[in-house]
Amino acid sequence: MRSIFDEPTGSRDYLENYGGFLLHCGATAMGVPSASDTHPLHGELPNAPYRSAVIVAGERDGVDYVSVSGRYEHKVAFNVHYLAEPTITLESDSSVVDVEMKIENLRGETMPLMYMMHMNHKPEDDAELYYSAPKTGEAVRVHNSVPGHMKSERIEDLKAFMDRLESQPGLHHTLSADLPLDPEVVFSIDYEADADGWAHTLMRYVDGQAAYVSHRPDELPVGIRWLSRKADEEAAGIVLPQRLRSTMALRRSSKRGT
Repeated sequence: MRSIFDEPTGSRDYLENYGGFLLHCGATAMGVPSASDTHPLHGELPNAPYRSAVIVAGERDGVDYVSVSGRYEHKVAFNVHYLAEPTITLESDSSVVDVEMKIENLRGETMPLMYMMHMNHKPEDDAELYYSAPKTGEAVRVHNSVPGHMKSERIEDLKAFMDRLESQPGLHHTLSADLPLDPEVVFSIDYEADADGWAHTLMRYVDGQAAYVSHRPDELPVGIRWLSRKADEEAAGIVLPQRLRSTMALRRSSKRGT
């Protein structure tokens, strides 16, 4: 993405510290809060203060790898207590980074769980989007609204574009410079998995390079696409895999991966 932040600010406020490529969102709440909600934007995880971090280098199945991990323990007295352990791994023979989030419920009762993996690729003019879902308005559903925290002087142009996207989702498949993506366009996409259980999303740049994400719909059944292009900041969340809500039993780990 292109961000107005040069480095992390230390703030836990989502929009006051927003420049990372990948953010884990959740886990007790997630998404944009409504007027009646009290949870922060995208939950407590995105800028959580991790108390430990570790780098691991080694070999498995004959392949060298390096991993970065950490531990964040979320505690609210008489409410919730869980441990989050994200891991990012790069293998020597791969150009794909493996990302995993493990969340362990430490309380003696069930815990509601919400989660989204928020990835921010950098969009470029005329990049093309390819993904394993039907290209219909039923399977690629535009969110025909703009949240209050997103500001723009071009809202009317955006709303007109959203109206067209309802029946013609393919209009956004080429990121031409004149697409009205200010402040944002969001879709919910019904992904289809391949024979191995993976769904695929690719953004191909004009120079032939590409950004690529795979995820498992059986673990993260909701595929969100978020596109935003302003004069000084822009991002292409080509897919943000998420689950809306589930219940986690005592000390049962839940693993996420892309």
